[in-house]
Amino acid sequence: MVIGNHVPDVYAEILQVGGLPAGGSLDLDEGDAPKGNLFDRFVSLVSSIFQPFLGPLAAAGIIKGIFAIMAACGLSATTSPMYVILNAAGDSVFQFLPI
Repeated sequence: MVIGNHVPDVYAEILQVGGLPAGGSLDLDEGDAPKGNLFDRFVSLVSSIFQPFLGPLAAAGIIKGIFAIMAACGLSATTSPMYVILNAAGDSVFQFLPI
């Protein structure tokens, strides 16, 4: 149902016809009550912890993958400074993630 700009009028009429108190006192305030069962809350907790790390993890994985392909194809020597620095950058995320 589309009411348009008459929402306050319709709301007041519904309150009057239904004999409901004004002010939204019928709204249930659940506050900080946990939602879902224990498993759902655990998965939500783990997801919220690792969500900030997804970008750096993906970037590090892509860097490691590109340089592994380059080394396998002979496009870059594993002793070149660029390879060593970017390989260390890719490893750093995985090295310091437990901390």
